[in-house]
Amino acid sequence: MASREVHYEIFRRQGVRGSWSLHDLSNRRESAIELAEELMKSGRATGVKVVKETYDPDTGDYLSLRIFEEGLTKLKLQPAAEDLAHALPCFKPDDLYSYHARATLARVLRDYLARHKITVTELIHRADCLEKFEATGTTYQHAVQKVAVAQAASTSLPVQQIIKSLNELATKAIHRVYRDARRNYFPVAGAGEFAALADRLVTESDGPYLLNAALARYLAPCTNWSDKLSALLAAMAEAVPERPGGALLLESVDTLIAEVLAGSAAIHELIGASANLGQALTVLADLFLGESLRAGANREGLRALAAHFAAGRLGEARTAIAHRILAELRRPRRLCPASLNEELDTSRDLANRLVTADPRYLGNENLVAAFTIRSRRLVAPDALAQHLAEAATPDEKITLLLRI
Repeated sequence: MASREVHYEIFRRQGVRGSWSLHDLSNRRESAIELAEELMKSGRATGVKVVKETYDPDTGDYLSLRIFEEGLTKLKLQPAAEDLAHALPCFKPDDLYSYHARATLARVLRDYLARHKITVTELIHRADCLEKFEATGTTYQHAVQKVAVAQAASTSLPVQQIIKSLNELATKAIHRVYRDARRNYFPVAGAGEFAALADRLVTESDGPYLLNAALARYLAPCTNWSDKLSALLAAMAEAVPERPGGALLLESVDTLIAEVLAGSAAIHELIGASANLGQALTVLADLFLGESLRAGANREGLRALAAHFAAGRLGEARTAIAHRILAELRRPRRLCPASLNEELDTSRDLANRLVTADPRYLGNENLVAAFTIRSRRLVAPDALAQHLAEAATPDEKITLLLRI
C-alpha cells in the first residue's frame, strides 16, 4: 500500500471530561507518536491518541485504526488496577517472536492468514504485510480482544487494562519492523545465498530475527502454498550441518514449513482433490510416516518433504502434520460417507499404520483418544439405526453388527 494513501491524525483532550480535538496531521508514524508524547510531557494535554487513516480506493472510504493512546481517555480503571503487575504472556516486542506467541497468533489469525496466504513469520517480519493487517482495523482489534479475554480468565486484571497493554506491545513491535525496513536493516537473499547469510548471522544477537526476515522477503513473490513449500525446501538444501550457520538456517526453515502445514487451507491445496476425508488422511499418513505418497497432481513438494521426514529431519514440520492428523480424526465428518465397510477398513488401516509411528510426534495416548472419539460415533444409536436400515435381511443386519 503506497505511503501517500496513509496519514496519521493526532488528537488531544483537556480535562477529564474534555472531548477529543484534532491537533495535527502527519505522514510519518514516528513523528505522529512523538508529537503525541510531547503533548503529554509538556502538559498541553491530559490525553492523546494517534489514529492511522488508510484510504481504500475500492470503496473511497478511510479505514481508521488507533495505534497509540496515553493519558486520561475513555478507558477508566480503578487506581489499584493501574498499579497491578502486567499478567501478560509477552512483555517486550521480542517475546512476540517466541514459539508460544507465534502459535497464539496462528490460532487467532487463522482465517486472515489463510485468506492472504501468508504465515505468521511472514506477517511479523514484513512491513507490507503488517501495513495491510493494520488497515483491516477490526481484524486487528478482534485478535487483541481474543487474547485479552483469554488472559483475563487467569488474572485479576480488568480486560480493558490487558487490551491497552497488548495494544502498546503490538505497536512497539510493528514500529520496530517499519523502522528496520525503512533503514534497509533486513538482509536480502535469494536462492543459493542463504548458507552464507546464516553463517554471517549465527553469531549476531538478533540473527534469527534477521534471517527470518530475509526468508519472509524471499517468499514474498510466491502466490500459493505449493510455491512457498518448494522455495523453502530449496533454501533448506543449503543448510549443511558442517557450516557454522547450518543449524540456524535449518531451524528457521523448519519453523516456516511447520507454519505452512499447520493451516488446513494450505494442506488442502498441497494434497489436492480428494474423494473424501479418508483419502486425504491416507495421504497425510503417508507423508507423516515418510512413505511414498499415492499418485496425485502437484505433490512434488510433499514427496520431498516425506523424504526429509523419513531421514529424521524437520521435526517441527512433522509435529505440525501429526497435530493436523489428530485434529481431522476428532472431527465429526465421516471418513467415507458413501460406504460403512469402506469407513471401517480405512479407519482400521490408519490406526494400524499410525500406531507404529514415532511417539515423539504422535503419542499413542493421543492417537487412541482420537480413534475412540471417532469409533464412538459409529456405534451411537442413531448411527447404528442408519447403518442397519441399509441391510435387507436379519442375517445381513447381524453380519453388519458383528463387523462394526
